[in-house]
Amino acid sequence: SGLAPMFPPPMLQVLRSLVRVTDLSLTPRPHLQFEEHTFAAIRARAAGRTASREEVERHCHPDDAWIIINGYAFDVTEYMVKHPGGAAVFTNKLGSDLTERFFFVHTAFGFTHLEKLAVAAVVDACDVAADEK
Repeated sequence: SGLAPMFPPPMLQVLRSLVRVTDLSLTPRPHLQFEEHTFAAIRARAAGRTASREEVERHCHPDDAWIIINGYAFDVTEYMVKHPGGAAVFTNKLGSDLTERFFFVHTAFGFTHLEKLAVAAVVDACDVAADEK
């Protein structure tokens, strides 16, 4: 299946048991978008800081690990080992945008962890350069 490279076998079994095979696309589920109170907490934690995608891409190592979800950068360095799916779910994905995967796999409960990990809003590199002037 096309999901095998993205998910470890135990998680793949759980996904298949929860969703019909025809639903296994990586399309975000509309009911699992951030709610306003979650956005407010993430914005507050990011505290007006911004980062370009290029900057996030540089944080791609297990000892310095950022990801992007829904336009925000999150530092998952210490959280990876606590993640219910294990640190392996982040393999080869650090420093990248995981929005679609996040909304495909997680329930609203998963959002509460993100609030504590927010680092910055992700903006175009040109916007970051303009802010620094």
